[in-house]
Amino acid sequence: KVPVAAGLAGGSGNGAAVLHGLNRLWELGLSVRELCGIAAEIGADMPFCVMGQAKSNIKLGLAKDPLAATCALAEGTGTELTPLPPLDSYMILSKPPLSVSTKEVYKAIDRAKITARPDVDALVSGLRSGDREKVTANMCNVLEFYTLKAYNPVLYTKNKMRGIENIDTVLMSGSGPTVYGLAAGKRDAEKAGEVMKKINKETFVTRTML
Repeated sequence: KVPVAAGLAGGSGNGAAVLHGLNRLWELGLSVRELCGIAAEIGADMPFCVMGQAKSNIKLGLAKDPLAATCALAEGTGTELTPLPPLDSYMILSKPPLSVSTKEVYKAIDRAKITARPDVDALVSGLRSGDREKVTANMCNVLEFYTLKAYNPVLYTKNKMRGIENIDTVLMSGSGPTVYGLAAGKRDAEKAGEVMKKINKETFVTRTML
């Protein structure tokens, strides 16, 4: 049900699910590391999706695998993954009625003027210590420096969400166009969802995977 070309790894998640399905169907007994190795040959986002599905779907029988995780530090091209404790937070997702090509964004980002970058070391430290404020204070998505200028509905969505009370750390997800915001609690997320639903039909209230 995750939209494709929305900056939410919808296509990569589908691909990861196929690998898990074949692993079960054919009784291959592959570990998460082995599945990630196959996934990396298909797409850079897929290994992370393999890890997350292994952790969250106990029917796969891989939840206790050392690499099963819903949060990770990604290095290299995004396929070198180190599991991390996840951030526990309610959140809101709002997708403008358009699609953004990841290929287009990655080709154009080199020409964009990037004025801010995430502090990865601080993010990792904050996640490991459970310091929410440290995590949120150091979050950043450099791909915004292209997509927000090229697609006005994404910028509009972000500005609207930033104006909602008790919604913080509003950022574009992946290469866009979906925008997300972290909420102080469930009710705050639900109230924000009511506001954003009037702007974008594909708006969802959810929480991070633990």
